[in-house]
Amino acid sequence: EALDDPARWAELMVRESAAPLSPAELQHRCLLRAEEAATLIGELRASGRVLQTPAGFTHPAVVEELAAKIMTTVQAFHTAQPQHAGLARDALLATVGGNAEFINLAIESLRKGGRLEFNGAVFAQPGWKPRISDPEQQLSEQVAAAFQKAGWAPPASEELATALRVPQDRIARLTRLLQERGVLVRLDDRVTMHRDAVEAGKQVALRLFTERPAFTTMEFRDALGVSRKFAVPLLDHLDRLRLTVRSGNNRTPGVEAKRRLG
Repeated sequence: EALDDPARWAELMVRESAAPLSPAELQHRCLLRAEEAATLIGELRASGRVLQTPAGFTHPAVVEELAAKIMTTVQAFHTAQPQHAGLARDALLATVGGNAEFINLAIESLRKGGRLEFNGAVFAQPGWKPRISDPEQQLSEQVAAAFQKAGWAPPASEELATALRVPQDRIARLTRLLQERGVLVRLDDRVTMHRDAVEAGKQVALRLFTERPAFTTMEFRDALGVSRKFAVPLLDHLDRLRLTVRSGNNRTPGVEAKRRLG
């Protein structure tokens, strides 16, 4: 039925595509001249029948279907794992499947609509609270307080286990729960810091940038007053946040630092 209607045919091509279609790909699939394709795409965008992404065009129905699948996945996780704060991004993507660009659009739509929350570590339904026993809650607060007090030199799980007189696997489990809640930030396989220490580390980096155009790992380490064991993972984390950009042994301002510094 769509063959005799160029607009409907173009919309159908976008709807059935497994990935975003670039203008050139859409033009090729619809057998149109460049100027015809440009006019048609403009009409479809204006009427909301296609959405434009950095990677190309997609259909609203694709985003809506993925959004529904994401919510079903998150709700099922809450039911099966009520002690957890939410579902990590990698686990969500693996469960939902499909094109990453489409999933990002669906997530953005859900968050803007107030139907999905992301605390920097996991996705959850708005207002969701993990359900753990009172003793576990009290111990998790002790673990969080220990990390907060330690600042940029956080304790290892075995140290905490000895100090709090509980099994190490229990400390590891509560540490993961605190990471899910966004209270603790996992910098790498060995180092986890309290979110307050990470935020303070950002401020140190920004201060160094106000004093010089770039700083070295050693300068950042000295500013924190800790060893490379802790300074390097924190710097790598700031790289991922685009606050800093690594160039050899130097760090220059990233997009986020430039935004904050004006």
